[in-house]
Amino acid sequence: MATFADQMTALAGSVVASRRASVLAVHNIKAQTMDLMSGFARAHRDMGRQLKAGLAAGTSARTQQVDGMRRANRKAHRETGRELRYELVQTIARIASAVASLRESASRQRTVMAQAQRVECAGARAARITARAACVTDCAVRMSEMVRSRQDMARQLQRTLGASTAAIVSEVAELRRGFNVAQGAVRTDLRIASRIWQTRGGGAPSAPSARCTTVLGPVQRLGNAFSELVGGTSASESHAEPKLRKSWSKLSDEEKVLRIMQGYPEGASAASIGEKVSLHAGVVGKIMKELMARGEIRRDENTRLYFSAK
Repeated sequence: MATFADQMTALAGSVVASRRASVLAVHNIKAQTMDLMSGFARAHRDMGRQLKAGLAAGTSARTQQVDGMRRANRKAHRETGRELRYELVQTIARIASAVASLRESASRQRTVMAQAQRVECAGARAARITARAACVTDCAVRMSEMVRSRQDMARQLQRTLGASTAAIVSEVAELRRGFNVAQGAVRTDLRIASRIWQTRGGGAPSAPSARCTTVLGPVQRLGNAFSELVGGTSASESHAEPKLRKSWSKLSDEEKVLRIMQGYPEGASAASIGEKVSLHAGVVGKIMKELMARGEIRRDENTRLYFSAK
């Protein structure tokens, strides 16, 4: 135990001695640092004074240099301004001279162009007047030719119509004569048949006469119709014709087609029906479809003809 206590005492003494040595070392280091700091401050102050002196000298020199450059720049600027003003005046004079020459040249060109345009316009106007006169002359010639052609056509049509009318009248006269002969033969046959009937005692005498009248009535009316066709229409028919035309114009297209179809028991095409009623074949085809849907018209698919269903 005594040995351990001695060892601890020795260790404590060594620690204390070591701490004292450390404190002395730190104190020495602090003293050295203070010396270094003071030396650095002195050196910094010296360097600041030197830099200030150098900067002042440099600034003075640069200021003198800048002043000299400014004076030289002002002199050069004044000289350059004088030169530029002189050159500007010379350039403006040259531009004014060029503009004056260009204006004079443009004026001469405008005068020449105006004269050329006036000459061209005068020539074009004269050409238009000549062409218009030629066109008027041509139109007048064509109009006169057309008038002569129309007159010739009218005379030719009149001659053709006169010849056709004469031929129709001649044919109707022949039909009338043949009809009168046939009518006389029918009357003779009917009288002979009436006498035979009375001779054989086939009934009262009035019965054959009534039958003869019944048979001769339509024949007589047909003969009168032929007579009026050849000799001219009567006053009653002349008044009845506008009424018939008026009633035909009041009919609808379907009614007109139906009436025309009554005169074609053998069938008719849409084009022929359209010619009769003055309608296009396509319009007649549409009307036929409506009439076929109502059952008033039928169509043969092989011949493409339309027939009346009644």
